[in-house]
Amino acid sequence: MVKTMITETKKSGKNRSQKRAKRTRKKLKKAALDVFSEKSIDAATVEEITKKADVGKAGFCKELMHIPRAMTVIYESYAIKCCF
Repeated sequence: MVKTMITETKKSGKNRSQKRAKRTRKKLKKAALDVFSEKSIDAATVEEITKKADVGKAGFCKELMHIPRAMTVIYESYAIKCCF
């Protein structure tokens, strides 16, 4: 079991905290898009986004920093998917 986990970590090149951060960022981006579509971007709050993502405010601050940064991250991720 432990050997399998170590092998999987070596294959992916990411440790557990990096994987968790990636999952958190993905949840936050989806929640932010949902909140932005329900309300205007100006009316959205960090509290609403974190509640929808089921992530603490510290997670939001660490991953996206603030709402304008969240918009930039979301835009960049979709622009990359559309262009490549």
